[in-house]
This record gives sequence, C-alpha cells and structure tokens, in this order.
Amino acid sequence: MPHTIKYNPETQMIEANAFGEVSLNEVRDTLAELAVMLKENDCRLMLNNYLEASIKLSTTQIYRLPAFIADIFTSSGVNVHRLKRAFVVKNDLEDFEFFKVVALNRGQNTRIFHNIDEAKNWLLEK
Repeated sequence: MPHTIKYNPETQMIEANAFGEVSLNEVRDTLAELAVMLKENDCRLMLNNYLEASIKLSTTQIYRLPAFIADIFTSSGVNVHRLKRAFVVKNDLEDFEFFKVVALNRGQNTRIFHNIDEAKNWLLEK
C-alpha cells in the first residue's frame, strides 16, 4: 500500500493518504510513521484519506485494530485518547463503520466521512 503522510502546519493536522490494497502489515508500518509524526509535531488531529484504497482486513483484524493502534501509539508516547481522527472513505462503509464503533467503545474519537472538506471541518471544530 503506497501512502503519503505529511504535517500541515496551517491546520495543525497530520494528513495521511492511502492508495491500493491495505493489509495489516501495511497498516502497522503506516501507524509507526504516524506515531512519530504525531509526537514530533505535538499533534492531536489526523485526517486519513482512504478514497483510493481498498481494505483487505478480516473482521477479527478490524475488531482488534483500535487496540493495535493504541499499543503502537502508546509505545511512541502518543495518547490515542487525546487524538481526533477522521477517515474519508468511498461508499463501501461496512468495515469502516464497524471499526468506528469499536474505536468509540474503546474511548477513541473517530468519525467516518465521504468528503475531505467535511472531515477537515469536523477536525477543526472546537
């Protein structure tokens, strides 16, 4: 899964874009990069663009993903409960909605969008 990750100093958010098929190994690598960038920039906002990606994770992997994310971020000194994360996806929402519910149940502030501007607006709300 090719991806790009950058910090936007104007909005003070990390912007991550994924392309192609997304597997658990690729998620792990991307999360490690995100954790470093979040820590370096003392950032709490994440915009994750999956419009050009397809998720190749099992239901069990999706269920475990919020805990997996928390473990990776915590080991890098990032408190996942202080983050606000927006995911922009295509219309095939089932996997992302399931992920969102599990993440919210674990105290992680996460929302799903179809539009990048709406996601950015939500992230920037006070």
